[in-house]
Amino acid sequence: MNSRAVAASDSAKVTLVEMRPEHSTGNGRDAYVVTGSETTAAMTGDWWVQALVYLMVLATVVSGADYFLNFRRRLEQASRSRERAQPT
Repeated sequence: MNSRAVAASDSAKVTLVEMRPEHSTGNGRDAYVVTGSETTAAMTGDWWVQALVYLMVLATVVSGADYFLNFRRRLEQASRSRERAQPT
């Protein structure tokens, strides 16, 4: 197995955390200092962070559904009250 194949397969497991410029005073060449972190597929290091994200998404969806259903109910009630208020 050549080194390029290893680097390509391992690159999916690393996340770029920081990239900052480093100014050289000696040889005149500037460079970047890169910091990375090893990750696993679709998981953060802390399981509770992932669980908290899913709970917040669930709460947002439930809140949106509740708002939409109540909004429709209020529109229907307003329409019925307008119909009752109109003289025939």
